[in-house]
Amino acid sequence: MVLIFLGMSALVKNFMKDYHIPIRDVSKKHSWCSSALFSKPSYCSICESLITTGEGAYCDCCGVYADTHCIKTANKLLKCKSITVSENQPVKHQWIKGNLPLDSVCEVCKEECGVEPGLVDHQCCWCQKTVHTTCLKDMEEDCTFGHYRRFVVPPSSVLAKRGRRMSRKLILRQVIPPNWKDWSPLIVLANRKSGNNDGERIMSLFRRYLNPAQIVDLCACSPEVALQWCSLLGDVKAFVMVAGGDGTVGWVLNAIDSLKLKVSLMACGSPMLLVPKDSSYNL
Repeated sequence: MVLIFLGMSALVKNFMKDYHIPIRDVSKKHSWCSSALFSKPSYCSICESLITTGEGAYCDCCGVYADTHCIKTANKLLKCKSITVSENQPVKHQWIKGNLPLDSVCEVCKEECGVEPGLVDHQCCWCQKTVHTTCLKDMEEDCTFGHYRRFVVPPSSVLAKRGRRMSRKLILRQVIPPNWKDWSPLIVLANRKSGNNDGERIMSLFRRYLNPAQIVDLCACSPEVALQWCSLLGDVKAFVMVAGGDGTVGWVLNAIDSLKLKVSLMACGSPMLLVPKDSSYNL
């Protein structure tokens, strides 16, 4: 089940002040997924060899591929998708070499690219634009975040800090809204253990298009913690998508009720459920 809340905002001034949203530390390793999910021939981003099915992995955040014996090297040498950068720093394209989607077209020359065998041409892991290696010099440096820009929290808007506990995990501290028209970020809350791993697949899909910090695993933190996004975004109207079974959805609805969040509309896969603005959530 997928549940979407439109236009969520916090009403409680000190909402969740003692909770912190954990985010993945991309400086340590990539977010690897099994090569059994590969839909086409793929090449290792380190040794550039063809990866045999079941003998490698890919990062669902940035699109780096690695065969089994190159995974550790890839973690050390290849930078994953940046969750946060300096606030005043323009976000540049983050180019990943090779393994382009089928039917990719070069942003510069408008010709097909990524069709030759091997690790060829590039794709930006933020805007998803593709370009020939020979045309790369003619691309603008700054990234526009592509078609789904209004739903993305750019890394320049994310301020993170280390926790105080022994693990020193990275936690989300502040979100600074970008100066973008109609910006309504999408926050994905999913339970990876629900159903037939559907939650895990949904999180994997959205990590590629959004800032990985926008995807929260409810197996790692409670809905009350995950919904702190509403407080960090202030008056910004956000979309919050919940992926999981009936128990997960009920869990999140109870958290919304206890935290006194304002929801203007909810849409649920099938059928669609509309809730009037300022509803008391007596479902």
